[in-house]
Amino acid sequence: MGITTEQYFDMVAEQLPRRMLRQRLRDTLGQEYCAQHGLEFTKVNPPEQMTKYVDQYLDNLLEAHRSEIKYY
Repeated sequence: MGITTEQYFDMVAEQLPRRMLRQRLRDTLGQEYCAQHGLEFTKVNPPEQMTKYVDQYLDNLLEAHRSEIKYY
């Protein structure tokens, strides 16, 4: 990649909080969906309908707020 080991770990450390928040949101949405539909929530091999719901929810959320997103 053309970077040092230290640079790599600096990049990972910078991205980690966002990844953790994104996963926490996915887990929370999945837990709520499963509770409402009588499914068992698992992080490993989650129910397919739950995964589809979470993906669709996040896609709709992104689309609804696309105009507010600023890329730097």
